[in-house]
Amino acid sequence: MLLRLPESVSEAQQCLAEGAVPVGGATLIWAGWQRDGFPEQAMSLRRLPQANVIGGGTLGAAVVLNTVDERVPEVLRGAAASVGTGAVRRTATVGGNLVGSTLRCLLPAALVLKAWATVLDQDRVYETDLAEVLAKHHLLLSLHWREPLAS
Repeated sequence: MLLRLPESVSEAQQCLAEGAVPVGGATLIWAGWQRDGFPEQAMSLRRLPQANVIGGGTLGAAVVLNTVDERVPEVLRGAAASVGTGAVRRTATVGGNLVGSTLRCLLPAALVLKAWATVLDQDRVYETDLAEVLAKHHLLLSLHWREPLAS
């Protein structure tokens, strides 16, 4: 399996066009790949700046859960801290938890914040609501919310 690490949106779109399977930390899909076979190529957003933002009302999809800190509201920080074990939180990502998993531990916190998403497809980057992201399995770039008055 070839792991592609795009550093720009256009590179990520090219990877998608060439059939790369998006992965976060691959904590849940790895066992399935070992059982069923690995894809020819996968793509991680870990080098894409837009997917690594923390703070200012934004949390990138490639952010590893154990790095979610005081720059995000307490409800989201607490949700990230409650996912799995420390070993899982050191590899699992925001995007993987929300889109690549059926567990979606971050989803209730995101809904409380009335969060919306920036997503990437082969043709464009755009904002949409979380219901569409989950229903259509979009490639999440980042979550956004209005900063709460109190956290």
